[in-house]
Amino acid sequence: MSAQHFAIYFSDSAFRLTDGEQALGEIGVEVARDGDILQLSGEDLPRFAVRLLAGDSVAAQARRLAEGAGRATPEGEALSRCDRCFVVEIEDFDEALDEINTMMEVQAALQDASGGVLFLSWNGHLSLPYAG
Repeated sequence: MSAQHFAIYFSDSAFRLTDGEQALGEIGVEVARDGDILQLSGEDLPRFAVRLLAGDSVAAQARRLAEGAGRATPEGEALSRCDRCFVVEIEDFDEALDEINTMMEVQAALQDASGGVLFLSWNGHLSLPYAG
């Protein structure tokens, strides 16, 4: 996994990579499926690689994040139930920061579709889905 990535942790076992692919296709980025990886690109846009992970190791990582956030917090409570996540690797972090709106759209598309908790690797930030 790249040093700079973000993840969306969630618990809906019916939510598949194809659901993520559909959500991402709706925001106007090019989505190409390469086996179990979604490659996102576009003219003058940063490149992202999206994987869907599931199972005990994901649940353990989510519990560690929940403990760090505090299990009594809304984020910690939500994370404690998660056993799946989208991991989005960022090919060029500086470029992604220059195009921050695109990165935020990718985050929001996956988070809104899955109802998951966003985790940013570069600063440890956690956020719940937008509820407005």
